[in-house]
Amino acid sequence: MKLFCAVLLILASISTVCIHSKRYLFYDVFYGEGFNLRRDVYIRVANTVRLLRDPHQIPNFGLHGTDVRELTGDDWILVLPPWGPLPHWFHDRSYEKYTTNTNAFNWSGIQWSMFFDLNSLSLFVPVMDLIDFQRSVLNSQSLHKSSSPLKIDLALQLVRGDFDANVEQYQNINNRKVYFCPNGIRELYRSNDSSLSTNPPMELFEGSSFTSHNGILPMTASAYDCVTGDLEPVHLAPFLIQLIRNSKQPITTLYLGSAQSIIHGHWSEWSPEYWTVRRSITLANHLRDIGDHYRGAYLHSYDVSDRTVPPLIVEHLGPGSGWLRSKWPLSPAVGGPYIAVHWRRGDFVTTSTTTTTTTSTSNRSPDSVSAAQQILDAIKIFNQYEDRHIDTVYLATDTDKQELESLKSLLYPFQVFHFEPSESEWLSYGPGGLALIDQWICAHARYFIGTSSSTFTFRIVEERSIMGFLKNTTLNNLCPNGPIHLYKPNHYNIQSSTCETLTEWSVIYEKQYTISSSSPIKSSLISDELLLNRQITDEL
Repeated sequence: MKLFCAVLLILASISTVCIHSKRYLFYDVFYGEGFNLRRDVYIRVANTVRLLRDPHQIPNFGLHGTDVRELTGDDWILVLPPWGPLPHWFHDRSYEKYTTNTNAFNWSGIQWSMFFDLNSLSLFVPVMDLIDFQRSVLNSQSLHKSSSPLKIDLALQLVRGDFDANVEQYQNINNRKVYFCPNGIRELYRSNDSSLSTNPPMELFEGSSFTSHNGILPMTASAYDCVTGDLEPVHLAPFLIQLIRNSKQPITTLYLGSAQSIIHGHWSEWSPEYWTVRRSITLANHLRDIGDHYRGAYLHSYDVSDRTVPPLIVEHLGPGSGWLRSKWPLSPAVGGPYIAVHWRRGDFVTTSTTTTTTTSTSNRSPDSVSAAQQILDAIKIFNQYEDRHIDTVYLATDTDKQELESLKSLLYPFQVFHFEPSESEWLSYGPGGLALIDQWICAHARYFIGTSSSTFTFRIVEERSIMGFLKNTTLNNLCPNGPIHLYKPNHYNIQSSTCETLTEWSVIYEKQYTISSSSPIKSSLISDELLLNRQITDEL
C-alpha cells in the first residue's frame, strides 16, 4: 500500500500526518442507554478517532514503549450510528395527543444531521451518517447488488476491564492498557464455523430497525473479536493501530460494539481535549430556529438583549465553524427574563437499591409540592438581584400531565411555560429533537435550575458554560427532599442543602482548535438595541 504524507492545517497549528489509506470507524451504544449519555459517548469515540488520524497526539504513557515514529495515521472517517428507537422516547406526553400517527412511526434510523450540525462535528474529525456511507461508499463499490447483508471487515466487542480486583495495576499507569479478552470469551467471538453468517456472535447497531422506511441496510462483519482493559482513547487508539498493522487481512472498516465501555480517562471534563469535542457538538440550525422563535414569542428573549449572540463563522472554514472561537462575542451572557427549570421525573421518581438482605427505594427527584416550594424559594432570592422582578418560569420535564398541572397551580401567580410541539414538529423531529429544543431554551434563561445526576441537566450546564453564563446563574439544582441547592449558598443567604450538587467545570480551550475572539461585535444595530434596553430598564 502506497504511503503518502499530508499536511494537516488546523487553524494556526500545522502538523504532518502520514496517511496509509482511508478507513471508516463505526460504533454503537447499548440499546438501553439514554439520548444524552450517547452524546457523551460520541466525545469519547471522537477523541479516539483524533488519535487514529494523528498518533503523534498520543501521550507517552499511552504508547507503552512503542516508538511514535513507527505509528502512521490514516484518514479515518467516523461513521455515526443512527438514532433510535430509544426506550424512553415512548413515554413522552405528546404521544397522548398524536397517538394515531406516532404508533405508525417507531423513530428508528434517524440521522445525526436531524439533530446536530455535521459541518461543526467535521471540523474536529470527519464524520458522516451511516446511510450516507452506505449510499456513497458501498454503492460506489457495487456492493448493493448483492442480496446478502453489507459487511464490515472487523467488529470488536468492547468489554470494560475490572481493575477493582487489582488496585495496584490500576494505580500503575504503565500497566493500564488494552488487550484481547481472555481466550474462553474471545473464542466465542472468533468462531469461524459455518453458522457465523446466520448466528453472528454480536449484533451490529443493537436495537436499530433497518427497514425500507428509513432506507438503512442491515450490516454484519467478516470477522469478530473481543477486547478489554483500560478502554480510554489514549490506550485504545494505539492498540487499534497495532491491531490493523498486524492483521493478515486488510481492515478498512472497523466496528466498535458497546462503545459506552470507552471511558474519558485522562481526557475527562477537566481536560481541554474533552471541551474541544464538546464545543464542536452544536445543534442543527432548524432546531435552534424553533427554540429561538419560541423564546421570542413567549419568553421575550432575544440574543442581543440576552447577550447570547452566537459567534460568527470563521470565513475560510465555512458553515459550522463558529464554535472554534474562544468566546461568544457579548459574553458574559445575561439570558432572557425567565427562570428555566429541568424537573426530571420518570425513572428518577423511585430508585431501588438491593443488597443481600434488603431492598430499599428512594426518590431522586422532588414531587410537585416540594419542587414548587424550592422553585419559589429560588425565585425570591434571584429577584433580589434583578431590577425588574422575573415572573416567568420555563419548565422542561418528563412528568405526566397530572403532575405538570399540579406544579403549575402551585407556582401561581407565576407564569409557567413549557414547549408543546405542533403535530408537524412532533412528526418531523420526534422526542429527540424536541428534547434538544427544550435544552436550547433552558440554556438561554437568566437563571437555570436543574436535576442533579441527570445527563439532560449536564448538557444544559455545558451549553451555558460555553455561552459564557456565570456559574451562580447555572449551577443550581432541585433536591429530592429540599431545600433547593443554589451555587454559593452563603452568598444567597439560604439554608445549605445536603443533596448532590452539580459539578463545577470550566471550559478549557485547545490552542490548535481555538481562534482568539476578536473585539466585541461593533454593529450599530446591536449597540442601539443594548442602549435601548438600558434606557427601558432605567425607566422601569
